[in-house]
Amino acid sequence: MYVSLETLRRAVSLMDSLAQLDDPACFAGIVLPGLPTLVGCDVLTYNEIGSAPGETRYSDYPAGALDPATQPVFAAHVHEHPLVNHYRATGSGEPVMISDFLSRQRFHRLGLYAEFFRGIPVEHQIAISLPGPDEQVIGVALSRARRDFSDEDRALLS
Repeated sequence: MYVSLETLRRAVSLMDSLAQLDDPACFAGIVLPGLPTLVGCDVLTYNEIGSAPGETRYSDYPAGALDPATQPVFAAHVHEHPLVNHYRATGSGEPVMISDFLSRQRFHRLGLYAEFFRGIPVEHQIAISLPGPDEQVIGVALSRARRDFSDEDRALLS
């Protein structure tokens, strides 16, 4: 895989910033503006998904990309999310894409897509998951409307 020197510098800078992080509450504020400089996307979210129904919270980038009123809609359909389900089943934090699990047609049949993603619009998503307390799923999702993520994008996120 070819990675430009400039992209490599941005990746190292992002990792340095995260390594110097003293307050975990500041994680999203560093990673959300940093990741799009490495892997192009339309919308990013930092997500915390609890084990109980309705226990979801997300931050978006760019700020205001998602209507805060949609959080309950996401919470109602998060059980359908293939990336959340994959992490819950495997505990693997490796980057995975919706297209790894569902065809576009099957994705469009989900209430998650019809009620939430279609309005953003999100057609393609890749996410990295992190371990959280008490069976909580913590993830960063990068989303695009037009083209899916590549193997190079996945390798860079790894």
